[in-house]
Amino acid sequence: MVAGYVIAAEQEVWTGIAQLAAEYETIAQVAQADRFAEAVAASGLSSEQVGAVTESESFGSLIAQLRRTEADGRQPEQLLSLVVRAGGLDSAEDPAAVLAARLSKLAVARAGGTRPRRRPRYVAGLLPEASGSMPADMAHTLNELIEQRADTLTEHAIQESQPWLRDLGQPPTDPARRVTWQQQVRTIAAYRDRHYITAADPLGPAPASQGQRLDHQRATLAARRAQATASQEAPRRHGPEQQTDIGRDLIR
Repeated sequence: MVAGYVIAAEQEVWTGIAQLAAEYETIAQVAQADRFAEAVAASGLSSEQVGAVTESESFGSLIAQLRRTEADGRQPEQLLSLVVRAGGLDSAEDPAAVLAARLSKLAVARAGGTRPRRRPRYVAGLLPEASGSMPADMAHTLNELIEQRADTLTEHAIQESQPWLRDLGQPPTDPARRVTWQQQVRTIAAYRDRHYITAADPLGPAPASQGQRLDHQRATLAARRAQATASQEAPRRHGPEQQTDIGRDLIR
């Protein structure tokens, strides 16, 4: 029996979003490295600054943020040039980290503003879709596995009424609203699986790394949308009863 539990646990690890996402993100980062290195070179930085950015350990974090910018339907090269023009990089110990942080703040600031030109492109609502030169079959397979895992986690969470769902509101009875609500729950389920969150709070503890902070932004947005969708249905659930009571009062 012990051996069976061990095998099941190993299968859970290798089929979990944490492992699948790590493989998917590695492929995507490598595929976009040259493109975004060229974007850095064309952003208005000096040659020394370009070298400092692209040779930094934080360049990977900058690529990740640029990929998310593009997944949000915006132009990463344009926004990169915008944050470069803010200046203040000459004295920065890690200019790549500074640029990534600026892009992250800009993304948060624009989240509720004008709509992007293209629809957001995320896998399971969490991971930016991979693009560029890469093994297409491998990326497609990982994409499908992540989506399937997120679907399964969401179905189980709803069927079992798992505690972390409570803060997201009651599942709407209206079919269209329920689909919208469930899509947001799916993003949170993927976030929890990727970062091993088991707490009753939907998003668990504060993010522990820059990569998790990026995912946390998506999950936070999903939580707000789920709550808003659930609250839209609440008046409809109580509306008819309230109207009946009012009618009785008027008759009296």
